[in-house]
Amino acid sequence: MKNIALALCLLSSVPCFGMSSGRVIGWGVNVSGEATGVPVAQLLTNAAGATMCSTGVVLVAGSNVLAVSTSEGFSLALKADHTVFGWGDNQYGQAIGKTTPEALRNSGPVLIDGQLLKNVTCVAAGNGFGVACKEDGTVVTWGRPQRGAAISSVPALEQQRKIETPVIDPVTGNTVGTNVMLIPNSSDSRGRLAVKRTPDGVVSLRADENEATPLTNVVAVAARGFYTIALKGDGTVVSWGIEPWVQIHLPSGLSNVVSIACGGGAAERGMALKKDGTVVVWKSGSPHLEDVPREATNVVEIAAGLAHSLALRRDGTVFGWGVNVDGQATGVPTIAAPDSPGFSSGQVTLNGEVLHDVVAIAAHDRYSLALKKDGTVVGWGRGCPPIPAGLTNVAAISAGPDFCLAVQSSQQR
Repeated sequence: MKNIALALCLLSSVPCFGMSSGRVIGWGVNVSGEATGVPVAQLLTNAAGATMCSTGVVLVAGSNVLAVSTSEGFSLALKADHTVFGWGDNQYGQAIGKTTPEALRNSGPVLIDGQLLKNVTCVAAGNGFGVACKEDGTVVTWGRPQRGAAISSVPALEQQRKIETPVIDPVTGNTVGTNVMLIPNSSDSRGRLAVKRTPDGVVSLRADENEATPLTNVVAVAARGFYTIALKGDGTVVSWGIEPWVQIHLPSGLSNVVSIACGGGAAERGMALKKDGTVVVWKSGSPHLEDVPREATNVVEIAAGLAHSLALRRDGTVFGWGVNVDGQATGVPTIAAPDSPGFSSGQVTLNGEVLHDVVAIAAHDRYSLALKKDGTVVGWGRGCPPIPAGLTNVAAISAGPDFCLAVQSSQQR
């Protein structure tokens, strides 16, 4: 189970080529050091304005990095020893697990309640917080407080109310035991849960008056904005958001899930890849599912942007759909009209050729990234930071807000 969980989690963080590790290369906006670990020292003003970008090796993260995750102003790396290293904006302690006097420019291993975070199999970065699942199936979070609502895709014991009534001996009148009855919290048999973070960072869920119990059997996590999704080992999903920014909705009966992704901005979006290779997409603030094109089949990996979705198919091609004004979904821009918001779908085509030999995908806002079998990276859409010249031997990618990260494998191909 340990190896299976690790494989699932690494998939959700967009690495590939098995367990290959290496150093991190970052490029793009770097004001807080989110791209390279070293902040832009000075804004160089010229005729074109100020530059806030840089490219380089994230030296502070060292080597032996397996996977990376990016968010607003900071980044996280899962190391081969199953610890987590962070750098960049640390206003809420999101980069290193504790707040520091210099809030915007920090780096170091993640510490939770003063203890090194260990035994991690998956990591994701949200807006002002980090979240990780551990080898024992529990979930740990740090940074911005996790207070809000949660919901699961199926009924679970922790989502039921426990009613206890005493058993009275009719002869003596003494209490000789207790009857326990479990009933659903509401007409929605899935129930609504409250999410709580304990001092050691463990995520717990509480239903009504019941005691909070740790979320367990988690094999992957995904985050974007103030929204988090956790995939459990039984193929069901739990999601939660930070109030008051996120209203939680989750497709009822969602099961047989093998991978998850988060996207969106003000209205976060969730994606789930099912065992049969089909895809489900929803918005956190709406009970309605998004339409998924029929061509999105035989899918092995998913990624979500602000309002577009990507599916990596088994044959190494990428299918995209959603808002496509900047070509973020299909590689070829769709002209928006008064009666059309610029939606489109189709195989990703770049420079007149269908994109192929892809092994991993990532998306953020209005742009997308793909990692190819030969270890090179391509990008398309609006605001995609230019791929550094000569970037090769890449084993994992992450698309962030105006910056990107790549794990460059130490194993030559």
